[in-house]
Amino acid sequence: MKKKSWIIIGIVIILILSFMTFGFLKLKQNIKQDKEITKQNIEKVTKYYNEFNDLAVSFNEKSMSLTNKISNTFFTNLKEEQENFQNILEELNDIQNNMELISKELETLCKATYIDATINRNCSSYQVSLNSANLVYDETVENYNHFITQYNAWTQENEGYEEIPLYQKNETR
Repeated sequence: MKKKSWIIIGIVIILILSFMTFGFLKLKQNIKQDKEITKQNIEKVTKYYNEFNDLAVSFNEKSMSLTNKISNTFFTNLKEEQENFQNILEELNDIQNNMELISKELETLCKATYIDATINRNCSSYQVSLNSANLVYDETVENYNHFITQYNAWTQENEGYEEIPLYQKNETR
């Protein structure tokens, strides 16, 4: 009887050790998978943030360019420049829409906190840049339309000039 109980105790110990070993190996595998997923997510955040940042720089350059062009345009030649201005406004809208798409990807990836401080900083800053771009776009359209309104009032007093319609934003956001 004693011999049977020692055999049973031995089998139980072997089973416990087997389950512990299996559990440890499974845990090690899960940790390895988590590290790989985290590495891939860091690479994605870097890629998306760089794309987003490039768009933000382009947006700012085009916005400043449009503002400068408007401020250097006289009412007498506004009709010739109007199509250029509206094309730039459309480009700004397209850039802004692309920034929105990338921000959705970043929003998903940035729900986690990463060990890399640069990644965490990028995750916390892209939304500020997006909000700024939205405000700048709205202000740019508002300033352009104000300029057109002034021009249209001017055409009432000066013959030979046609009124220009206000710019209508493409609301895809």
